[in-house]
Amino acid sequence: MNGPARRGAAAGLVLAVLLSGCVIDTTTPESDLNADSADALEQSPDAGTPEARLSAVLALIYADSPYAGQLSYKSAFVDLNDDGQTDAVAYVQGPNGCAEGCDLFVFQGRDKRFSALNRLPLARPPLTRADSDSGWADLVTQAAAPSGQSSSAQRLVFGGTAYQPAERTATSVQSQVLIEDMDSAQPVPTPNTAD
Repeated sequence: MNGPARRGAAAGLVLAVLLSGCVIDTTTPESDLNADSADALEQSPDAGTPEARLSAVLALIYADSPYAGQLSYKSAFVDLNDDGQTDAVAYVQGPNGCAEGCDLFVFQGRDKRFSALNRLPLARPPLTRADSDSGWADLVTQAAAPSGQSSSAQRLVFGGTAYQPAERTATSVQSQVLIEDMDSAQPVPTPNTAD
């Protein structure tokens, strides 16, 4: 299989996985979470820096998007579960910014690769890491609201296999801002430029 065909097949697999249950709607807490589907995602390439690996996997995820070439992202690298591995979070915005919400991705670091845990649509910066008793840090994002209404804070908790909206938004003693805003966002490369 040649390079473009291999990238197309990988992009198809990524999109199939994203649509098969690992997509979480932050407005529907009872959404079906399917961690096995997230684990089926072709993991990021293991070469290069964490930023290069994240960039490559985002390029594959959005390879067939009608907005390919118009997307940008901002990321942060942090150990979310205190296992000594670097995990990654990223907001991806379209040509209209995050006005209607961005995609928030959470990736678990495993050796020199990232595995997708979640894609949470309709999120907006800032993204904050908050302490938790579950072993995984909680994440706090802004949930996009209908036009004319202000967005509200949405606390995301790790539910054993993926992040999901908490039933309550609790306050935290310690927090760390991971992504403040989308200033200086980087373009999501097309797969042929992510090699």
